[in-house]
Amino acid sequence: MQFIAGITHVFIGNRKINGFLWLVFSPENSRKYTDQNAYSNELALAGLDPAQREELTDLLKTVEKNVTANWHFVKNGGKRKY
Repeated sequence: MQFIAGITHVFIGNRKINGFLWLVFSPENSRKYTDQNAYSNELALAGLDPAQREELTDLLKTVEKNVTANWHFVKNGGKRKY
């Protein structure tokens, strides 16, 4: 058996409840999800050459960094200036 842990966010009404989720995968199920992920990635990136894929990865990392920084600011009580 393979154990995979992850954080889950459950919304009930307007309340967000953070929890810890343990998923148990047999080797067969684990391979199925890995194959599905690889297929989805190739489908999404079809038509992009390796340089474009690398550029997309860098751009998405920058977007993630920007959003994460702002999210932590607001989460810790900061107010956005619109």
